[in-house]
Amino acid sequence: MAEGAQKIVIAGVPPMGCLPFMITLHSPNAFMQRDCIDKYSSAARDYNVLLQNELHKMQLQLKSSNPNVKLYYIDIYGPLANMVQAHKKYGL
Repeated sequence: MAEGAQKIVIAGVPPMGCLPFMITLHSPNAFMQRDCIDKYSSAARDYNVLLQNELHKMQLQLKSSNPNVKLYYIDIYGPLANMVQAHKKYGL
C-alpha cells in the first residue's frame, strides 16, 4: 500500500482433500479409492472463512487511513469442489 497498490486480490485455498497428491498420500488404497479426504477439505473451508473474516477487518481498518485501497477475496474452493462433484456425478 505504501508502494501505491490500490486493489489487492487474495485467493483462498482449494479443497485440499481433493488434490490428487493428497488422495494418493492419505488414501488407504490410492489406486482404488480416489475419493476426497474430508478432514483436509474441511480444514481448507475453515481457513477460507477465517481468511475472509480477517480481510474484512483489514478493509475496515484501511477505510479510515487509505479509503482507495480495496481488498478482494477470490474463492477457488467452490469452483474446484464443483468440478469434483461433476466428475462424480457424470463420470467425467
